[in-house]
Amino acid sequence: MPEWEGVFPEGGAARTLRISDEAMVYFFHRAGQYYRVESHVIYELEITTPHGVTEVERFTSAEALAERERALHDQLRGAGWDGPHGRTT
Repeated sequence: MPEWEGVFPEGGAARTLRISDEAMVYFFHRAGQYYRVESHVIYELEITTPHGVTEVERFTSAEALAERERALHDQLRGAGWDGPHGRTT
């Protein structure tokens, strides 16, 4: 069963969905469109754009993955996206 967590890494307020011990899912939204972001323990970042295009970025360490996630969050927020938000569907 998925488990909701109320705090995002680095202390930011958020809702993330732990879908397993190996993955977290959260969303950014703007004007009815969403970016879906999955963080995998196997050091992968899966990003799905509002147009349904999915990209997978692979990293060699947890630190590199976390750094890329922070940069992505900053990039999306800077472009006017609101998030991260967790979702079950």
